[in-house]
Amino acid sequence: MESKQTLKLNDICLRYGISRTTLWHLRQSPGFPKPVNLPYGGKIFFQEDIENYFRTQQG
Repeated sequence: MESKQTLKLNDICLRYGISRTTLWHLRQSPGFPKPVNLPYGGKIFFQEDIENYFRTQQG
């Protein structure tokens, strides 16, 4: 079984050069991928979903 790569909130901010506030605003938009909630309260996103989102926003 193939495991998907995941990103944490800080990973997304660093990769795309955005602040946590900007990321929060993006997360409020309807097309932004939904996170997976972790048992200890953290959130992760599938890397492929995030890359697809930013790719569609550029074009």
